Amino acid sequence: MGDIFQRASLTLAAHCAKSGSKGFLINALSTRPVLEYYVNNQYVSVCDLEDAEADVTDSDLSRRGWVLQERFMTTPTIHFCPTRISFESLGALISEEPWLNPVEKMKRWMGKAIMPDSGMIPTLRRLLNQMSQTENTLECSKQFPTPLEWLDIVQIYSRCELTKERDKLIAIAGMGSRIQRLTGRFWCAGLWSDTLYRGLLWLRGSERLIKPRDPRAPSWSWAAWDGAIQYPAIVKRPSFSPHCHFVSIRDLEDRAVSWLESLGNIVVRGTLWPLANIYLSDRVELGRDKHQPDTFQNVEFHRHIHVFQLYQKCDTHPTGWIALD
Repeated sequence: MGDIFQRASLTLAAHCAKSGSKGFLINALSTRPVLEYYVNNQYVSVCDLEDAEADVTDSDLSRRGWVLQERFMTTPTIHFCPTRISFESLGALISEEPWLNPVEKMKRWMGKAIMPDSGMIPTLRRLLNQMSQTENTLECSKQFPTPLEWLDIVQIYSRCELTKERDKLIAIAGMGSRIQRLTGRFWCAGLWSDTLYRGLLWLRGSERLIKPRDPRAPSWSWAAWDGAIQYPAIVKRPSFSPHCHFVSIRDLEDRAVSWLESLGNIVVRGTLWPLANIYLSDRVELGRDKHQPDTFQNVEFHRHIHVFQLYQKCDTHPTGWIALD
């Protein structure tokens, strides 16, 4: 499915359509509600300020699980949202509103400077398309590490809905297979072998996770559960160092594999510390990383109350953390 959308010349996304059998142009081309006030002997018109990223990311269409990889891997897209139209390319999300157009310089609107906000979606899509171009020119060079932005993709994807529970990994496999072809990393049921020490450290979001009727992934993978997950901010920083290393991934028949899309086991190598030498300290910083650009501003992150860093005695650097709730 990902290859189909990537080879399209243009994709039309009908965010304002209530279903696949309903129209969308009347809603998208309709005028925005405007209020008029008579101030200082003149009429002043006021309307809500457009948030193109919110219109696209928070729409019912974008909450469908299969749509996520289509948006990342597709060619330029025209988004039809209620009362507004936006154009998304590899570099930006461009609105038809002149003051939100990134081609123009900073505008002043009602006395405040406003800059376009395209979130992280264009950056991630550009990365996948860069991989696609390299894949066409080089013969499996294995020159790319797994991008850290994959953790952001997983956080967004976990909030999407699927009609069939078993499609949890299938609906995102298009992006996964493209990344694997260029990196040579092992696909561990939604996690990557070279960043396994990051990928395993997910936490639930604002709601409790639900176990599907039929097991579809190992319990250590976010894909084994239905519901939103999130990663502590520190996990997504380049400076985060591993305390365990990937050895192998094995299926239920104990065969070593490079692509696991169902139940299986992982083998890791690390150090075991006696609990007597571990103590709790500062609470873990969750939500958005204040040290990195503010990604996906419209996603609500749950701040766990009882998540603490773990320290070894006589060690000033945390060795991990524990979630008590």
